Amino acid sequence: MKRNYYPMMKDSFFALALFLLVVCQIFITRAQTNNETLEINLTEAGKLSSKITVEQQKAVKHLTVKGSINVDDTRFIRKLKSLETLNLGEANIVEFKRSETLTYPAGVLEAGTFDANKTLKQIVLPKTLQEIGGSAFRNSVLESITLPEGLEKIGVYAFAFCEKIKTISIPGSLKVIEPLAFNGCTAAESLTLAEGLKVLGDRMFANCISLKAVLLPKSLERIGEKAFGNCKKITEVTLPPKVSSLGSAVFNGIPALEKLIVEPLEAPTVPLGAFDEHIIKQVKLYIHTAAAGSYRDDAVWSEILNFYEIETGKPLANNSVLADNANVFVANGEIHFSGVKGKVVALYHVNGEVVFNQIVPNNSITLPVSTGVYIYRIGNTVGKLVR
Repeated sequence: MKRNYYPMMKDSFFALALFLLVVCQIFITRAQTNNETLEINLTEAGKLSSKITVEQQKAVKHLTVKGSINVDDTRFIRKLKSLETLNLGEANIVEFKRSETLTYPAGVLEAGTFDANKTLKQIVLPKTLQEIGGSAFRNSVLESITLPEGLEKIGVYAFAFCEKIKTISIPGSLKVIEPLAFNGCTAAESLTLAEGLKVLGDRMFANCISLKAVLLPKSLERIGEKAFGNCKKITEVTLPPKVSSLGSAVFNGIPALEKLIVEPLEAPTVPLGAFDEHIIKQVKLYIHTAAAGSYRDDAVWSEILNFYEIETGKPLANNSVLADNANVFVANGEIHFSGVKGKVVALYHVNGEVVFNQIVPNNSITLPVSTGVYIYRIGNTVGKLVR
């Protein structure tokens, strides 16, 4: 009796085909995985594009580059459309001379390198990096970045509108941070500024609406205009002892701000009108008792109503001087008197000009005045005001 081997052969061919299909799939998967993660040690700057195949260029998600690189390499990296993480920690950006008149310096990440990049989420920058060009990462989807110690300059708009960065850490080696460097980083909740940093640029952290805590380094000397403007969740700020000047509206638009501790013994210079109504009327200003005279006599700081002693936490009279149950203070370009019904109120400019001198029939009176120093009298009490 003959046996029919055809069904058995069919089953064998089917099993073999299935086995080969699985094996091919494994190789394809491994190939895809290899294409997604690459580590390249570059021996000659400018040759990165020759080390990555066309297939890898399309697939690579995680790239580590070591060795010397130049502007041609960073421009090539920018073209990798699937790249999510980039490690340049062991890379070194070297000088590249394009022509007799065009040279790209060493240690500088070119302006606009990853501007509006929509895939790169994490990057470790070269340890030898000295400068990040303007708009280098503007409007990108970066979630984290490592800024190396030794970095000296961050260009204008460098990280502006990176709406997914949650933490910002600034090394103390930075000498120049140009305006708007981190403007609009709306997810950033914490900010670390290392010792050594001296200047914060204009609008540097403006519109970082999730930022809650700000710890400024003792080395800080100047804060640019609107540096923390519209950082809606900040509740407290301490200005360290070396701060000598503030730009206009540094802390304006911060409704949560309750406490401003100012450690300098001399009032930092501030432009007229630098403080908004919330700061003038609601924020508690803490200063050293020995510095009270400097802040009282300053045309801008004296507008703040709520002065407190750093040493004791107790209220400290600024330009609000109680006399005969009356009160006088400067705010919004006006001198306000209250509790003065039936009293003689007089106000003189130091040049001798009489601004006001009569019995007040109502409980309060407001006098708009120009910038200057004034002498007031309420009944028998005499004092000085600075507008």
